[in-house]
Amino acid sequence: MHRINQAISGALDPHETLQRIVNETVDLLAAQSGSVIFVHLAEGEAEVSTSYGHDCALQTLRYPLAGSLVGWVVEHGQPLHVFQLTPDEWPTSWKLGQQLGAAPDDVSVLLVPLWVQNTLVGSLEVVWKPQHRTTEQEVRLLESIAVQVAITITHARLYQEKERALQEVQTSEERFRAAAEGSLDTFFLLESVRNEAGKIEDFRFVEINSRGDQILPLPRDAVLGRCLCALFPIN
Repeated sequence: MHRINQAISGALDPHETLQRIVNETVDLLAAQSGSVIFVHLAEGEAEVSTSYGHDCALQTLRYPLAGSLVGWVVEHGQPLHVFQLTPDEWPTSWKLGQQLGAAPDDVSVLLVPLWVQNTLVGSLEVVWKPQHRTTEQEVRLLESIAVQVAITITHARLYQEKERALQEVQTSEERFRAAAEGSLDTFFLLESVRNEAGKIEDFRFVEINSRGDQILPLPRDAVLGRCLCALFPIN
């Protein structure tokens, strides 16, 4: 668990962090492989986000929820341990195992729900050799690790939302500057300057279009950042 906590704090890339968590989980539980599986309920599909023991090209494989192990976990919201996969009971997971080049009837699988902010978004899965009898301790341990995975996902989402917001602000500013520069009028953008009491005592130039050079006492680059009263003092 200490190494898993290190994996969370030691990597900035969410995908890399998830991969490290899965690797540590497999080692901790002496399993053969493991995966973080996300679900897309609107499309009725699951997506293997990261995996240990499979080719990297398979890390974004998507498949139907119906007839799959993770589909059962999503429906019931609780852990699932399957001692042996069968094509009749788990047709989708059976086909998925064959697609991954594994022998579906030669594994024992444990999945626990993956909750993010009270929403079930997928499952954390580990695979052992056949007939492995999962202990209560293993289930509790995997559920604890799933909490760590949820923290990673939450942080990644917050980071992505922040990046999108910054990009939107940057795009808006660029459009604003382009519109101001293309205007036939002289354009100034000022921000208020307040004193310690919070009262506005001056205004600072933060944006000027090229036509502003025609009426300013100094070139535009020299005006930006300076206060209005400093350029046009009131006697």
